[in-house]
Parts: sequence; structure tokens; C-alpha cells
Amino acid sequence: MQIETSETLFEALRTSGLFPADRLERILTELGALEDDPLLLMRHILQRGWLTLYQHRKTLHGKAQELHLGPYLLTDKIGEGGMGKVYRACRMADGRPVAPKIVRPILLANPVIRKRYEREV
Repeated sequence: MQIETSETLFEALRTSGLFPADRLERILTELGALEDDPLLLMRHILQRGWLTLYQHRKTLHGKAQELHLGPYLLTDKIGEGGMGKVYRACRMADGRPVAPKIVRPILLANPVIRKRYEREV
């Protein structure tokens, strides 16, 4: 998604699913009071801490759905290795911080890899 206007930014935020409806409306109201400069609005979002840089990038590229992982909301990618990726996230129900590890799907069929992953858990 190319963000060229404040309206395309607002639409990206609306469809992201990152905010409860009431909070999203407060955010959009505050942003609407600023100049119609999408770069300024995006900077404002980051400075206010409404999104992390990782979430911001995913949202701007139309990939906000990738930030939702079951009951968790991904906030950052911590690392990536041969086995998979590790993220910083929070449990949406209570905000508890977690670090989910996502194993590459091709490796899940390998019983040795699955055992190693179960030991890590």
C-alpha cells in the first residue's frame, strides 16, 4: 500500500486491526488535527508510541495482518536463524510480554527439529 495522503494512512490504520475501535477513533481525531502531510503524520505516530517501527512498516506495506499471531500482537522481530524467527510480542488479553518463536513450516515435518523445539519451549 502506497501512503501518499493522510486518507490512505487512515485507511491503513483502520484495516490494521491494531487498535480497539474507540482508541482508533481518538488516534484518527488527533491525527486529523495535524497538517495533511503523511510523513509528518507517520512521524507523529512513532513519536507518540502508538506503533513500533516494526508495526509501522508492516502497516504501511499492507501487511498488518502478519502482526496478529493467535492471542499475541507482534511488536518487533528480535532475530532470525536457521530454525525460524523470534519476535517480541504481547498477549492481547492482558498485555503480558512474550517472545514467540516461529519455526519454519518445512522443518516442522522433521521429528528431530520438533523435539529440539519442544525442549526449548
